[in-house]
Amino acid sequence: MEYLKKKNMIVLTKDEMTRLFKKEKLKEISFEMAKSGYSFDELAADKTKAHQIIDAIDTKSRNDTTQVELFFALFYFFQFYPEGSRTGWIMKENYDLHKTPKTFEELKNNLKENDLTDFSIVTPDYKLRQFQLKQYHKRYNGNLTTNDLYKFIKSIAEKYAFDFGEINLLIILQKDGDLDDVDFDKLCVKIKGIGIKSRSDILLTFNENNQYNVIVRVFPKTAIQKVLRKPLLT
Repeated sequence: MEYLKKKNMIVLTKDEMTRLFKKEKLKEISFEMAKSGYSFDELAADKTKAHQIIDAIDTKSRNDTTQVELFFALFYFFQFYPEGSRTGWIMKENYDLHKTPKTFEELKNNLKENDLTDFSIVTPDYKLRQFQLKQYHKRYNGNLTTNDLYKFIKSIAEKYAFDFGEINLLIILQKDGDLDDVDFDKLCVKIKGIGIKSRSDILLTFNENNQYNVIVRVFPKTAIQKVLRKPLLT
């Protein structure tokens, strides 16, 4: 583990994050199995029972915003950056930056609250990219259309006086979303009309047919990048 003192940020490798996450998930699996009364043999033999456990854990994770941020940084966003990139986490002021978190819970509980930066990526050449993460749910934000996404992004920009500084806005689109009614170029033009002062990126991300992880930049200009989905925890 390293740290950036000026940012009060610890920097963790993918392996360090993976170890923390594995410990956490094993605890959650054991808890859900105890609730259901299923054994490992039953889960191995019955996919329906296995999916019940997975769905229960997935529901809890989605309701935990911090866990979503950690999960996303670890398993998804790393794929878009050079090998050896690491994640950066801004910690509470009283946290000892020389201390490596031993558990997932310890990391979550010591993150600085209400900071504009949810997580960062630190590349091997020490370039720092900071991100704020938002989730777009059709249930709360409307269907996936150009106009609905525009209104969602505008409402976020208004909260920050149309200036994100050096922070990039990253919006996760729910996995069952239909993007047929989204014109990314048109969305970019509409966002430019808002009058955002910063030149940081606004990004949309989603999985495409369970084959690709995709990131679309919609501000300050459009660009699309996709990578093949990789197995988790490898």
